[in-house]
Amino acid sequence: MSFKVKKIKPKKEYLFIKKLNQIISFLLDKSKKLFNKIKTFTRIENIKRFSRIKKPKNIWIGAILIIIGIFFVNTVAFNIYDFISGISFEKIIFSFGATLETDQYSNTNILVVGTGGETHSSPDLTDSIIVVSIDKNNQISMLSIPRDLHIKESGTTKINEIYYFAKSKYSYRNKLTPEEASDKAMNDLKQYIETLTGMELNYYVKVEFNTLVKLVDIIGGIEIDVEQNIYDTEYPNNNWGYETFRLKKGKHKMDGETALKYSRSRKSTSDFSRSKRQQKVLLGIKDKSLKENILDNPKKLKQIFDVLKGSIDTDLEWDEMITLAKISKKIDANMLISKVIHDNPLVEGGVLYTPERSNYKGAFVLIPYGHKYDLIHKISKIIFNYRELFLETQNIQILNGTKKPGLATNTYSYLNLFGFNITDIDNSILKIDKTVIINNRNKPSITFNALKEVIQGEFLNKDEFIGMYPGYENKDDNSDITIIIGEDFDQLSVKLIY
Repeated sequence: MSFKVKKIKPKKEYLFIKKLNQIISFLLDKSKKLFNKIKTFTRIENIKRFSRIKKPKNIWIGAILIIIGIFFVNTVAFNIYDFISGISFEKIIFSFGATLETDQYSNTNILVVGTGGETHSSPDLTDSIIVVSIDKNNQISMLSIPRDLHIKESGTTKINEIYYFAKSKYSYRNKLTPEEASDKAMNDLKQYIETLTGMELNYYVKVEFNTLVKLVDIIGGIEIDVEQNIYDTEYPNNNWGYETFRLKKGKHKMDGETALKYSRSRKSTSDFSRSKRQQKVLLGIKDKSLKENILDNPKKLKQIFDVLKGSIDTDLEWDEMITLAKISKKIDANMLISKVIHDNPLVEGGVLYTPERSNYKGAFVLIPYGHKYDLIHKISKIIFNYRELFLETQNIQILNGTKKPGLATNTYSYLNLFGFNITDIDNSILKIDKTVIINNRNKPSITFNALKEVIQGEFLNKDEFIGMYPGYENKDDNSDITIIIGEDFDQLSVKLIY
């Protein structure tokens, strides 16, 4: 049975687990009573009272057999009690599971969006859009997409309006049920995100913001390290007006309402920092759930289920959700990659810009450089298929091997957008015709391979390069990779945006 076009509802797996839990509780209660009765019967005073009764000749043999029987029953009862009390509800849940769908790179990619829901003035705008990718080693990478990204096929439409317009069309023009319209609209959004990122999306999950509030409260709040002071005088309230939201820099334990405001506030900060905060809240929920062993708490699970069943849409099956829960327990926060695309060209991910509002009927929108998705495709590929480069942080040196000024600086700005660790730019003593990228360590390198996705040239190990240019010496011995720009630079596929 599929969860497509349906809110989460109890299924046979859930009902089975619920019934099994009832049986375990019953057996646990009975074993406690049996154990207590046996302990009472075997107390010393009861045995003494039994010994004062007049006995037949074979009473001692019978007494010995009774004592052996009591000892046996006592031991068995204790072991049964110990076994039942040690059963993990989490293990019962994790006995289910299914293999997740993957893309051509063996990654499972999930589109996660957040909407305001019925209590919000714009209930169907997807103001939070995050692509989550799980690789074959169960490591996770996340990429947030700003809600103000302009859709190039439309006049002033933003990416957060795709679901809204599509759902309205399917509901009123095509006369579909709300659940059917929502599913088709989510698939439209998923298809557009695939076009934007150049990657296949296997699943989607749509959650209402009020669900976040309830979920955080159920698990007892979350710990968040706030990176900068927040002072938002225009945070929308429930009365169609505004209120002031303040939060000081530092560590905070947030309840659900505070976590929602923290993740949605935007007036005093950029959309870039807002997206980062949304990712931190998701990670905070994951960390607190694991810390509190939520999966071993049937009462908490029931509360979470009651919250989710009315406010989450997904095309994940139940057994696929269980598999995701298993994976979440294995996630190392230090290995998680979290990125955002935005409009600051000086920072990693800054491949968008803000055009004149007059060209878009006064609307604030974000546009990709060149009005193409090439750079976003490359960023997505680097983040999701070469994630280890952000962990190995190899030093890259860029040298200008031509007489044309500024090429090393422009190449630095370009590569910085993808998160490469550039530590030195300079002019090269050696002047060359063809650009070369040199692996100075002569060892396998994820960073070295990732560079092949974003820059053209001849990729060589240091020994191979020295063989071509005997006597060449690199004054920077600390660099793991050296890029020497050649005269062919203008013919590279690199599209500089400066």
